[in-house]
Amino acid sequence: KVSVSSSDVTELAVTSASTLTFTLADWKTPQTVNVKVQDDNIADGTQTAVVKFVASSSDPKFNGITGQSALYTIIDNEMPSIVLTVAETTIPQASPSTTAKVRLGVQPSSNVTVTLVASDPKILSFSPATVTFTTNDWNQDKSVTVAADFNLIQSASATATIYGKASGDKNYANIESNKVNLDLVKIAEVQNFAYTGDIQSVNLPKGRYKLEVWGAESGKGSGTGTSTNGGYSSGIVTLASSRTLDVVVGGKGE
Repeated sequence: KVSVSSSDVTELAVTSASTLTFTLADWKTPQTVNVKVQDDNIADGTQTAVVKFVASSSDPKFNGITGQSALYTIIDNEMPSIVLTVAETTIPQASPSTTAKVRLGVQPSSNVTVTLVASDPKILSFSPATVTFTTNDWNQDKSVTVAADFNLIQSASATATIYGKASGDKNYANIESNKVNLDLVKIAEVQNFAYTGDIQSVNLPKGRYKLEVWGAESGKGSGTGTSTNGGYSSGIVTLASSRTLDVVVGGKGE
């Protein structure tokens, strides 16, 4: 009898009989051994496995003999990757932060640390700056706060890029995530418009703006001797390109 075994069953399994039996009648007839690469869903790089053959027999000339081993090289089909997503890719000055989420694309063989990188580290910062994944939580999103310092932005808007870079597990070493572009938009300086009796126009560059309008205060009427505040409304508008805003302010009521 010849036992057939794999040196690493997690990478290569013997799928045919684990024992081959040869008799005096068929000792020279070849018998087939089937092996199958195991898809372990782990990014562990190229691996090797050896199929071994060991005889056991009442014939002392064959008992314990080791046959020629078969060496297999197993090329990993799991490609290490980092997945980066951002909840809101436009960061306004009024709310100067957003949330990024990071996870690994495939299971690592050991811990992986992902460091967040910004194209302009003076403007963008991360908290935490790094996140670590284990073989158990590799596919679970980890949140990172991305904050922008608008004091360092001179124009009405700016664009910055962020991505993640891995270290630790040898198969993830220097792997980078997809890149995400962030639009950083400042709120324009305050401009007030009073009644002129005509249309007033203002040129607004690309950016984010808050618009506010107030209604006139009511007069003292109906014998009450009191007045009430006028209406108020506001909204935020983001301009992808420069625009001209026409403003009409109403005059005094009759």
